[in-house]
Amino acid sequence: MSPLAIVRQWIRGLSPIARLAPTSATILWDSSYSSISIKNHVVSIADYKKHVRDSLTTLIEFVDSCVLFDFDFPNSAYALPTEDSNDMDTRRYGLFSSSSEAITADDHPSSHLLALLCKTGRVCSMIDNQVLWDPKNVSAWLLNISEAWSRVAVLLLLLSLPARGTEAIMWQHTNSQSSARHLFYSPVLKTLVTQSNYNKTTALTGLHKYIIRAIPRSLATVMAKLLRIVRPVETFAVIQSQGPLADSQRDAIISAYETFIFVSAGKVWTSDHLSATLKHWFQEKLDVPFGLNLHRHFAQAVQRKFHSYKDHNQLADAANKSLGHGRGVGDVNYARENCDVSLNVSDREKFEEVGSNWITWHGVAVV
Repeated sequence: MSPLAIVRQWIRGLSPIARLAPTSATILWDSSYSSISIKNHVVSIADYKKHVRDSLTTLIEFVDSCVLFDFDFPNSAYALPTEDSNDMDTRRYGLFSSSSEAITADDHPSSHLLALLCKTGRVCSMIDNQVLWDPKNVSAWLLNISEAWSRVAVLLLLLSLPARGTEAIMWQHTNSQSSARHLFYSPVLKTLVTQSNYNKTTALTGLHKYIIRAIPRSLATVMAKLLRIVRPVETFAVIQSQGPLADSQRDAIISAYETFIFVSAGKVWTSDHLSATLKHWFQEKLDVPFGLNLHRHFAQAVQRKFHSYKDHNQLADAANKSLGHGRGVGDVNYARENCDVSLNVSDREKFEEVGSNWITWHGVAVV
């Protein structure tokens, strides 16, 4: 007789009772819809939106002062691309050149940054055509870059509708052998968007869910600065500060920085890192312990209350998809799309409209 037989018998007997028992409400709105309670953690909507806007402002200032040291760059260094060829096949192709060779190009913003860093001695110096890094200062600078990306990640999750952690950490800004890039330019919104080819059951079903999420232009400009100007120099600094490296280690670091958006200390972020970063923001700003899971509940509740699209089924579907859900969330395989990465114009417009509405609800301009 199986030692667990009695346990199975109890489960079988108690299951009907558990299914019929009413569930306790985990998400509650107050009567004026000015605050929401999630698992007894109360968030004021007005305070939340204010902290989002303030965080965006302080991020812009932080990157300019603590990462770029208020150096002067041509406007083209900050500009978003006005066209996107939608090339998703060419290896290492992306909107921003982050190749390690960029710092040797005379006309590239990253080479200009390296020259200014050496000239001012902020983190390095140039002696006999060799870059010498100041160990203490370069460590502090790399920490500032990592902090900047942490703030970018939080604002992407807050302003672009939250992706799943395992989805966001795999976002690429260039094409690789294993995946197409996830960062694109929208000529309609005139800002950057992320396009995910993800579904949590992909490994079992082979099906993907393609989701486009809009990024406000002010945040997209910060990403452009970090990817176009900073990333090539950052890659060089990380390799040089690591000491002697085997060729395989060096190649792995270069590949990570030239491929993925979220990289620190030569390693791609984990989902736990991303969740901890988001939780720190909510704890510091609103005194609630919202990591990735609770924030997704929060965002979905807010969206369905203020942007339910009840009279527009197609926009409602796009809104659900933006959160990684289909109409029937309970379905085992809710992502019905095949592996064709192309989205038709109508689908793109719906995603972009939903994303634009979400951004402006926060009091942030899309462009």
